Amino acid sequence: MVFLAVPFTWLLLLAGCASPLLYLPSEDGEARCRQDDRLEVPEPPLRQLWRVDLGRPTMGAPVVAGPVILLSTTHPELVALERATGERLGALSYTGALASPPVHHGHQVMAPILGTEGRLQVLDRRSAQLVWESKGRFSALLVVSADTLLAAREDGTLLALRLQDGQQYWRADLQDRVWGGLAADATTVYAGTAHGKLWALDRHDGRKRWQADVESAVRTRPLLLDSLVYVGTGAGNLVAVHQSTGKPGWSTALGALPAPELVAGGEVIVAGAADRRLYAIEPADGRLRWRFETGGVIRGGAAVTPRTAYVGSSDGYLYAVDLNSGARVWSQRLDGPVLVPVTLTAGMLVAVSERGSVYAFTAE
Repeated sequence: MVFLAVPFTWLLLLAGCASPLLYLPSEDGEARCRQDDRLEVPEPPLRQLWRVDLGRPTMGAPVVAGPVILLSTTHPELVALERATGERLGALSYTGALASPPVHHGHQVMAPILGTEGRLQVLDRRSAQLVWESKGRFSALLVVSADTLLAAREDGTLLALRLQDGQQYWRADLQDRVWGGLAADATTVYAGTAHGKLWALDRHDGRKRWQADVESAVRTRPLLLDSLVYVGTGAGNLVAVHQSTGKPGWSTALGALPAPELVAGGEVIVAGAADRRLYAIEPADGRLRWRFETGGVIRGGAAVTPRTAYVGSSDGYLYAVDLNSGARVWSQRLDGPVLVPVTLTAGMLVAVSERGSVYAFTAE
């Protein structure tokens, strides 16, 4: 099983289902996924399973697709590693530099490509063929919601495109660049902009439901939890607004630029920041439960289990922090700064250093 370094050739056996997984062939040759309840996300202390050196930094978090780990590099190329051993299966050279990490959904892979005009390419992993392409420079991480791909252009246009063929369902002019990213639930799409506006749009037709002013650039992907939507801002604040109305909930000053991803776990919201700290915030009222200080800037989002938050830092360490108390329970030095999010999957934690070294850990 290999990648070929030619445009639109892709690893054909990508599983698009959730872990924990067993990867099984079927009579028609299509891969199937099956739940394996014996596998759980690892709790510390951890031990290293394997390490592979890619030789260049990666973009975004590692993606676990069945028996394969996919990593997009700044070369730019997509590298496939065998999940169990780290063996390199091959690499695909992209047709241009990536605007943001690709998104994987079922049989389809979506890659925003930079260029004079820019383009969004959607590939079918089974046939290794280009399904459709949309021109434009896309500025934020893509989001898939049901049968729809949500994509924001640099000119402030938000598009809802049919996954099957790229047909446009609707478009909305947000009048500003989407910076932090998009989020969606069954009825609503949320988008934060560079000038501090948080939009809520009807998922079916793109009509504006409400617009909230969060005072400075939205730097994180919106996090949806219970009845509130949470964003981190360029002013160093974590802000909550009501999902139904856009009315203010609360605002808490972190005092530093937040990392791009907020995560929820252990009844708190976890946010890394440029002041070298990891914060745990009470979602109901914004009170600080704890802060944990690392030796470097936190640029990648955390990954959480029911008890633990894992996060990398520019000091070159991978940390495990107790979600209830904020105490360090484990740490491991890697060979360079950890600037991209870590990935947590069944029985394994995957982290990548800025030198391009990929590490896989499991529970001791």
